[in-house]
Amino acid sequence: MSGGQFDLEVVGSTRLTPRVVEIGLRLPQDRPFAYVPGQFITLHLPDGGEELRRSYSIAVPPRPDGTIALAVGEVPGGRATRILFGGRPGER
Repeated sequence: MSGGQFDLEVVGSTRLTPRVVEIGLRLPQDRPFAYVPGQFITLHLPDGGEELRRSYSIAVPPRPDGTIALAVGEVPGGRATRILFGGRPGER
């Protein structure tokens, strides 16, 4: 396992509760992403010329398809919530 920045692609999202969404991400280059449950990743999200940074724990074991699943809770009026809840498959 090593640190570094990666360009992740949204592969889908599933609403788990009215205020929580599971977001599936993967490396578009189909490179493996080695991790253990409990590690975290920091997402760098562009927002109007500014970069937001939000950290999320990866609470699921590695998946056979190479996706990373994050459970993201809604923060009413949150800038990262707007970006993540609005993510569409294929977006990076």
